[in-house]
Amino acid sequence: MEVSTKLGAIQTLPTMFTECLKVHDGQNGKAGSLFTQGRYLSAEQIESEWCAWRDLLEQGEFEDRDSDPECGIKTGWWRLGWVPFVSNGRGDHLCLDLDPDADGKVGQVIEVSHDVQERCLVSSTFSEWLATEVQLKCHD
Repeated sequence: MEVSTKLGAIQTLPTMFTECLKVHDGQNGKAGSLFTQGRYLSAEQIESEWCAWRDLLEQGEFEDRDSDPECGIKTGWWRLGWVPFVSNGRGDHLCLDLDPDADGKVGQVIEVSHDVQERCLVSSTFSEWLATEVQLKCHD
């Protein structure tokens, strides 16, 4: 099942992202992290992580937490428009930002930490982020 079907609150995911998931539905096995920032999540894991963050948001867990977002990222500890797709296994994620601030771009890749206020822009698109990661792997 596609992620866009599983996450009812999410309207549209970048085409390159959904196509990538169709071919490689996450990272299999117990190998180390595929990407610099962590393991590539499957559609099922993306849904699970997103639902966990959503539940914490709805329970008011983030009401007393302030974030410090870079330009183009909306303020908030967690937002429903953030879709985690890479995880370091310790609560930190790379997310597709489907609800950016006015200066941002829908589909930009952001870094979200469970215990750090900063919300950092990693790349302006998933495609750009993936190309950078491939370049890094090719030069290892």
